[in-house]
Amino acid sequence: MGVTRNSTQSPAGYSAQNLSGNQLAARMAAAYNVAQRQNLSASIGDLGYLFKIHPAETAAGLVDANLRFGYLPGVVDRYGLNAVPGTTSMLAAANLAIKQAKLGGGPDVVFGATAPYLIDGILDLTTAVGATNYGVTIRGEANNVAFSTSVPHRPQIIFKHALTQGFDCTGNNGLTFRDLSVGSDTVTFPKACFFLARNTDGASQICRFENVRAIGAFSDSVLYNFGSEDDVHIGCFYRNTTAGVAPKVIRMTSTNMSAFTSTFTAIDAAASVSTIDHNFIGCQFQNDSVDANADLIYYDAVSDVRYYGCWAYMAGGRAVHYHDGSHSVSQSISFRDWVTESISNSAHFADFSNNAGITSGWRFDNVVSYSTGTFLNCEGALPTLDEFKIDQVLDVTNHGINIPGTLQNSIAYFFGPITIGTDTGNELHGNCPVWAITTSTNSKWYDWASGALTWAPNLAGLTTATAVTFSNLRVSFDGSKISFNGQLNVGTALVSAAGQQITGLPKPAINGCDVSVVNATTEVGYAGAFISGSGITLPVINVGAGVTLLVSGSYFRA
Repeated sequence: MGVTRNSTQSPAGYSAQNLSGNQLAARMAAAYNVAQRQNLSASIGDLGYLFKIHPAETAAGLVDANLRFGYLPGVVDRYGLNAVPGTTSMLAAANLAIKQAKLGGGPDVVFGATAPYLIDGILDLTTAVGATNYGVTIRGEANNVAFSTSVPHRPQIIFKHALTQGFDCTGNNGLTFRDLSVGSDTVTFPKACFFLARNTDGASQICRFENVRAIGAFSDSVLYNFGSEDDVHIGCFYRNTTAGVAPKVIRMTSTNMSAFTSTFTAIDAAASVSTIDHNFIGCQFQNDSVDANADLIYYDAVSDVRYYGCWAYMAGGRAVHYHDGSHSVSQSISFRDWVTESISNSAHFADFSNNAGITSGWRFDNVVSYSTGTFLNCEGALPTLDEFKIDQVLDVTNHGINIPGTLQNSIAYFFGPITIGTDTGNELHGNCPVWAITTSTNSKWYDWASGALTWAPNLAGLTTATAVTFSNLRVSFDGSKISFNGQLNVGTALVSAAGQQITGLPKPAINGCDVSVVNATTEVGYAGAFISGSGITLPVINVGAGVTLLVSGSYFRA
C-alpha cells in the first residue's frame, strides 16, 4: 500500500522492519514537507534519524537543507547526491559527513551506498588548535574489497586533485579508518592519501587503520606520518601505483622532510618532533615504481616501529626499508615473519644512508628477502649499527650483508656473505669462510655451514716443498677460538729451516699458540712449531717421499 502526500497516518505494514533503506528513502522523497516528514519519522519509530536531523548535525551547524533524508546520519549520500558515481564531485558532501562527526561527536562517516565517490579536494579531518577533539571513525560498506584500480574491484573513494593530501588528519586524536577502500585518478592525484601530523598543541595520536585498502597513485607516499604516534594498522593493503620520482608507500618523518602543510590548521613547526610507536599487523605493501630512489617504507629519525606477519612487493627501486640518517637515526625497528614477494626487484631489503650516527635496536626475525643487491646495506663507512639482531633470514639471492663501517654489540645468524669494516663485540654465526671482516675486536664467531669448513695451507715460504698434497683439511670457529687440522702428504721432499712459515690460516691469530706437527709414520713430533700472525712457524724439518705430516692446533683470533 502506498503513502499519499496528504497522509499523516502510518500505512498498513509500514515499519522499519518491513522496508529497506532504499524503500524508506523513496517514501521520504514523497514526504516532501516538514510536517509530513515528522509524522513519517514518528510513525516508524525513527530512532536512527533517517528522516530527522541528528543532534550532532545540529551541533555542527547543519540544517535540514543540508540533508537528504532517507540515509542515516554519517552516510555521505545523506549530504549530497552522487548523481554519476565516480564523476560527480562528492567533496562537499563528504566534508559535511565528517563535520557532524568531528564537531558534534556524531555517527561514523560511511562511504559505500553509491560508490565510487569522486573527491576532488581535501577531506578535512583536522582538529583546530584548542578545539574539542571527538575523534572520527570513517568506514566503508557494500563492495569495499578493492584490490586493483579497475572495475569491479576499484576503490570506493577516488581522489582526483593534485593537492597535498587526500585525508588531512592533522591534530585529530583517535581517528579510526575501518573496512575502507581508497584510490586515485590515474592522471591527477595528490601527494599523499593519508596525512597524519601534529598540530601546534601536539595532537594527532592513537589512530587506527583496520582492513583499509589504499590503492592508487600518490606522488610522495600512500601514508605520510609527521609526529603522529601510537598508530596501529591491522590487515591493511597499501599500494602506490605511481611511476613518478622516488615514491614511497609509507613515509615516517620527525622533521616533516617533504614540508607538507595543512590547509585547515597549523601544524607543529618544530625542527623535529617525537614520532614513535607504530604497529603494522598482517599488512601488505606494494610499490609499482622502478625509479632508482623508490622505497617501500622510509624512516627519518623515528623510533619503535614493529611489523608482524607482513608481505611486500617492490617492482624495482632502492630498498624495502630505507633509513635516512641525514637528520638523525631511527631506532628500534623490528620485523617478525616478513615475506617479500619472489619477483621483487629492489636493490636492498634494508639500506642505510651514509651519515654518521649510531643506529640501534633493529631486529630481523624470520624474514624472507628477494633483492637484486644485498639483504642489508650501508652506503658508506659513516654509520654505526648497534645492538642489531638478525635471525632466521632467508636471503634468497644470497647477496649478503655489507657494512663498510662498524657493527657492534650485535647478534647475527646469517648464512650468506658478510662484509664488515669494524667488527666489535658481536656474536656472528654463519659461513665464516665467506666473510670479509677487516678488523675484529672482542667478537665471537661460530661456523654454521652446510658442509665441512676447510683452509688452504701455503708452502711457498719453505725451502723445499715438492709434490706435496693436502688432505683432511678442516677448520672450525668457536667464539673467538679457531681450531684447524690437516695432512701434508709428501710426494718428493719437504724441507724447512727454523722460522719458515706455512701460511694460509683462516684468520690472523694472537701470537704464541702452540701447534702440533707429527710424522704419521714414525709418530715423532717436531717441537717448537707455533702460530705467528696468519701462519704456522716451523722448526727444522727435512722429510722425503712417502711421509705424511699431521698438523693441528687451536688459536685465538687477533
